[in-house]
Amino acid sequence: MADLAESVGLRKASLFHHFASKDALYNAVFERLVTNLGGLIIEASSSTEGSFVERLDRMTDSFVSALGVQVAASRLILRELMDWGPFVRVRFGETWLPVLKAAERFFEEGQREGTFLAELSPRHIILSGLSLYMTTFAIGGVVEQFAGIDPFEPAFVEERKAQLRVQLHAMLLRKQPGNSSPS
Repeated sequence: MADLAESVGLRKASLFHHFASKDALYNAVFERLVTNLGGLIIEASSSTEGSFVERLDRMTDSFVSALGVQVAASRLILRELMDWGPFVRVRFGETWLPVLKAAERFFEEGQREGTFLAELSPRHIILSGLSLYMTTFAIGGVVEQFAGIDPFEPAFVEERKAQLRVQLHAMLLRKQPGNSSPS
């Protein structure tokens, strides 16, 4: 707490004035993170502007952009989910579940409309998506050593968005008749 207080320019006592404990601070940070990132998914998935593909691309771009500027976000989220930590254990139904359900409805509607492959399970699409979107930013050292670039560099974030759009289109979109590539 002393290190944190110093890094934000406060005395430790001032930090405890706002947060009674480390757990209270952690919960506040985590709630803000989940609310902000979850809001991006809910906004993109519930929008009716544009086609399903355009909305999927907006979701990808906004989510990756947000993760690309929050160095610890992916790691924190994945750790909390993997450990079924205190925040997610208590608040899953009111924080995570609505986001996951909104994404599930988006893919179900896209399947009914004929954009997304009907044989794919929307739940499994979402579970795979958690990894596709977040793991790259959670394993920053691996990315830096393998790809030769810090995953939080703007150039890498832009490349990641473009690559995810291509990968998601290839995995999710129905091929159009007479066209060998997904629309």
